[in-house]
Amino acid sequence: MDNKGGWTLSGDGPEAYERYIVPAFSGAWAQDMVNRARLQGGDRVLDLGCGTGIVSRHVWKAMGESVCTSGMDANEAVLQKARALSPERTVNIG
Repeated sequence: MDNKGGWTLSGDGPEAYERYIVPAFSGAWAQDMVNRARLQGGDRVLDLGCGTGIVSRHVWKAMGESVCTSGMDANEAVLQKARALSPERTVNIG
């Protein structure tokens, strides 16, 4: 994908995002979002612009297999990181 604008991570950017941004900001925001969603068993969650999958991972931690979670992003580098960090076969990252 030829992206000439916007904020796109590449190379080791997804790793740096997980190491520095998630603990400082995004992790707390993701946890708050999941708490506010008041998910119930059988719900389906679509995490658009999922990045490294932080929201999807928090959904999994909160609800496990009782919720179907899918994450999508236009950036293949962050999707690869999301797949690597997501519990095996629990979050559909694509």
